[in-house]
Amino acid sequence: MSSRPGVATRARPSAVPVAPARGRRRKRSYVRLVLLLPAFVSLAFVTIYPLGFTVYASLTDWNLFNFGAPVRFVGFRNWIELWRDQNFLIAFKNTAVFVLIATPLTYLVGLMVAVALDTATVGKRFFRVLFWLPLMLSSVLVTVVIGRMMFDPFVGPVDSVLDRLGVPQVLWLANPRTAMMTIIILQVWWGTAYTIMLLVAALESLPPELNEAARVDGAGEWRAFWEITFPLLLPVSSAVFLIQIVDAWKVFDIINVLTGGGPGTATQSISLLVFQQGVQGGNISYASAMAWMLTVTIAVVAGTVYWLSRRWTD
Repeated sequence: MSSRPGVATRARPSAVPVAPARGRRRKRSYVRLVLLLPAFVSLAFVTIYPLGFTVYASLTDWNLFNFGAPVRFVGFRNWIELWRDQNFLIAFKNTAVFVLIATPLTYLVGLMVAVALDTATVGKRFFRVLFWLPLMLSSVLVTVVIGRMMFDPFVGPVDSVLDRLGVPQVLWLANPRTAMMTIIILQVWWGTAYTIMLLVAALESLPPELNEAARVDGAGEWRAFWEITFPLLLPVSSAVFLIQIVDAWKVFDIINVLTGGGPGTATQSISLLVFQQGVQGGNISYASAMAWMLTVTIAVVAGTVYWLSRRWTD
């Protein structure tokens, strides 16, 4: 109590036990680090170490088949040599053409099918399973069974239909003019399923009241789609487009199984050339430089697409 009468004093609050609380928080942090340690170790051995090793290998003259030969540091010689190598330049051009054609086609076909499935009233579940079927198939199976069977010049159904229409026989995979087109068709058919799945999910999440209000205002189906539905799909569309671009730059298995880069170098890709140089040829240093050049290219292209999509959607 105060010494003055009629004036009450406020009791001092008891001291808060700060040290035990800090100890408990520190203990929980240690527990989290221990639980995350296996993931960090796995990431280091599976991702970080291989990335660092390939950077080092790209700066040397290491060849697997030169047993006992010393590995010398050559700096950026392998990186500079890439732009003098005609095989790499052809592979880079082929991969870029593949990306520029296959990626937009995959998105456009997927968007059309997704809109059709979203507005369908009969057989919606059946056609969804039908169009998602390629997701259940491996790329090698698609290449061997679908690719070789469909485009076989002697027994394939594509040439059979063209023959009945009076079109002469086409050697789809043996002709340099049609080999890349055939691979693009297969990639679009196989990659469209993933695009359809994401876009159908995005379409179903959109509020139907917006389109209904647009129709009440007199907007047709086409105008309502382009002014309401498509802008709302832009975030998902950007993500789908980005995934498809990265996947297209890394194309390997379809080309390796179907044409092996041929005829000649008509379908040679960067990933296939990395495999041929590093695994088959043993030139680890040169293959590592190619792989990192592909990685840098993907990062630049993906970053540019992401920046443009952000500006477009904001």
